[in-house]
Amino acid sequence: MNNNGSKIELVAPAGGPEQLIAAINGGADSVYLGYRKYGARAYAGNFSFNELRWAINKSHSSGKKVYLALNTIIKNEEFSDLLDFLNNYLGLCKDGIIIQDIGLLKLLTDLFPDVPLHASTQMNVHNSGSLDLLDSSGITRAVLAREMTLDEIKHLSRDNGVDLEV
Repeated sequence: MNNNGSKIELVAPAGGPEQLIAAINGGADSVYLGYRKYGARAYAGNFSFNELRWAINKSHSSGKKVYLALNTIIKNEEFSDLLDFLNNYLGLCKDGIIIQDIGLLKLLTDLFPDVPLHASTQMNVHNSGSLDLLDSSGITRAVLAREMTLDEIKHLSRDNGVDLEV
C-alpha cells in the first residue's frame, strides 16, 4: 500500500528466470530477485551476475522495476566483495534494494544515496517507532512483519512517511 496516494504496486518474487517470466506475464509491476551470494530465499535458485543483467534487461524492456534482495546479514569479511558487486550491479539498475542488515544500510546511504532502500521483512518492522527510525535512516519502503494483523497494518499506514509493503 502506498502512503502518498499513488497507485498500489504489485511486487512479485522471481527466484529464477522462469519465475521472472511468469511475474512479468502475470501483470506484476515489479519483481524482486536475489543474487546467489546474498539472497535470503533458501529455495530460490537466485541469479548469477550475468543472469541479473538478463533479468534487468527483460524486466525494464517490459516496463517493470527490479528490486534486488540483499536481505541477509553481512559479515565484516564480506563487505569488500559486496561493495565490488554493488558497484557493478548499480551500473545496471538503481530501482531499489531490499535489505536486512543495518551495516549495509549505512554503507548504501553513505555510498549510494540515490538508490531507494527497502527494509526487508527480516527486519521485523511492526510499529511506528521502527518506521520513524527507518524513515530517518533513508528507508523508503518497509516490508512489514508477516505476523501483523490487517488492523495493525491499517493503523501503521496512517501516520508515517515510509511506503508499506505487505
